[in-house]
Amino acid sequence: MRTEQAPLDLSHATSPLYVRQAVALFLGLPLDREFTWDFFSERISNYPELALPIRLTVHGLPRFSMAFPEEASKLVGWLRDLGALHPEMSIDLVIHD
Repeated sequence: MRTEQAPLDLSHATSPLYVRQAVALFLGLPLDREFTWDFFSERISNYPELALPIRLTVHGLPRFSMAFPEEASKLVGWLRDLGALHPEMSIDLVIHD
């Protein structure tokens, strides 16, 4: 069953590992391995049974992108792909929180 809304809160992210684990949890994956953005891209492309929410709200991205610009860029690219592959899903980025 799809949930109405899910947060992806990066407000307290102190490392790229934190963000990748947050994305893994969002996708319902156990934290039993190292995750890469290629793995996440493959997951959203090839697993139509993913129980994605109707709306994803991302908090803390501006702050995280200041500390880890390369990782933030990969996350934004992945979110863009997620939106393209799942147009029924709304992705909201909170700029000020």
